[in-house]
Amino acid sequence: MLKHRIATFCFLWVCSSAVMAQDFFVYAKNDQSAEQQQKDQSECYVWAKNQSGFDPANPPPSYVPPPADTGPDGSIARGAVRGAAIGGIVGNSDDAAKGAGVGAAVGVMRRRDRSRNDNAERERAQQEEAARMAELYDRYNRAFKGCMEARDYSIS
Repeated sequence: MLKHRIATFCFLWVCSSAVMAQDFFVYAKNDQSAEQQQKDQSECYVWAKNQSGFDPANPPPSYVPPPADTGPDGSIARGAVRGAAIGGIVGNSDDAAKGAGVGAAVGVMRRRDRSRNDNAERERAQQEEAARMAELYDRYNRAFKGCMEARDYSIS
């Protein structure tokens, strides 16, 4: 479980760092003044924000599913009761005790499977969120670059 969290954190950090690090170097092709370049960049920022529907200065909050509930859910007790009932119906009190043990073990396995599935779902949701944010940044960056290039700037 800890390995999954560490791997997920590293994945999200790398993705967000790569996306956030896309600062551009803007070069004036026609000797535009620094004031003109600042004005053009501001106007292209607003235009790209409107075109892409994304503001990199105020990104939307990321959705991260809540952690799986790790409290008791009764699956072990229900398994033990079911196992004891089946053991009692099938045989004697020894069979009921064995059935309770088997039923409790099945309850533990069900709970572990449910926890594993919850963790996998959470990890998938985090990866989808990272991909969604990367797409939003990419759309904004393409719009900004296009605007600046149309105003005769070189972007690298």
